[in-house]
Order: sequence, then structure tokens, then C-alpha cells
Amino acid sequence: MTLYGLWGEHSSTWLTLNGRIIAHTDRAELEFLCPGTSVKALGGTPWGEVLMIRDHPDMAAVTWPLDRRRFRGC
Repeated sequence: MTLYGLWGEHSSTWLTLNGRIIAHTDRAELEFLCPGTSVKALGGTPWGEVLMIRDHPDMAAVTWPLDRRRFRGC
């Protein structure tokens, strides 16, 4: 399974929380949740070094699997 992470264009590094790369298994969903942020395949990054976006504290109100109809304006 491919993981996708958020990429900081200005920093040229992965975006992280507490040192763990913010990631998701669905590129389109990650792009939907973080518009304007680059998303790249992580390649061989170990799972222990990632934070799945569903586990990010700011995503606590989001229901999974993601239902885009529950978001305003979408």
C-alpha cells in the first residue's frame, strides 16, 4: 500500500507533527483535506515514522471513511 505525505514547498521537507510525517493512504482525500498543500508518495518510509491524518488531533471531528458531502461547499 502506498502512503502519501504532505510536502512543504517552502521548507522542502515533509510536514510533521511531533516528528512524524502527516500521511494518508488516499492521495485524493489528502489533497481534499489540505488544499494548496503538495502531496507526494512517501516511498519506503517506515510506518512508525508517520502520523496517519485520521489520528491528527485537528482531525478529531472528521468521520472516517471520509464523506465529502459532509463538508460545506463541496
